[in-house]
Amino acid sequence: PRPAAPPPPARYADVSSFWSACYPCPSGDPFLIARGYRNVSPDLARFTPPASELYPDWWPVGRAATWRLVTRGWSFAGPAPQAVNLHGRAIVEPPEFNGRRIKTLWGKGLDARGLVFWNERPTADAQLVVVAEGITDWLALALWASDRDHVVVLGLTSGGAEAFANIPIPDTADMVIATDDDPAGDDY
Repeated sequence: PRPAAPPPPARYADVSSFWSACYPCPSGDPFLIARGYRNVSPDLARFTPPASELYPDWWPVGRAATWRLVTRGWSFAGPAPQAVNLHGRAIVEPPEFNGRRIKTLWGKGLDARGLVFWNERPTADAQLVVVAEGITDWLALALWASDRDHVVVLGLTSGGAEAFANIPIPDTADMVIATDDDPAGDDY
């Protein structure tokens, strides 16, 4: 374990202010190019600002400098979906990540069971619902669906199936579940 450095002062009180400070994903980023992402909509995902500005008090200290790709986390528990959190994803690959497993990160004190990614299409109008595992697969599918008005794309993190159970899906919609071919995907 590395000794923890004291964090810079928190600059963002809530998700909305931090999201506003993030900037559109550059289309030339190697991580995005490797996955075929082009012209990522800033409504779907953004990059965090420079590390010196990265420490909201609700974001795990010391992590934000490496977790650069962010998207909003949505809660469907109430009467209307709400953007309640940011999910983060490292955009570096091993060995640059020193052998540590790249995972999705969310703010301190938040339970992944209540959060999903969402491409913000009305679920009531859905003709096709695609459910993906994780932030990067969700983003790829959300980009694919960006010009398809009646395609809802939802992404789940660990425990996200409980949140998914709260989302009203029309009986007439087709559904595709897209998970990885591994034990975690089998669990989904």
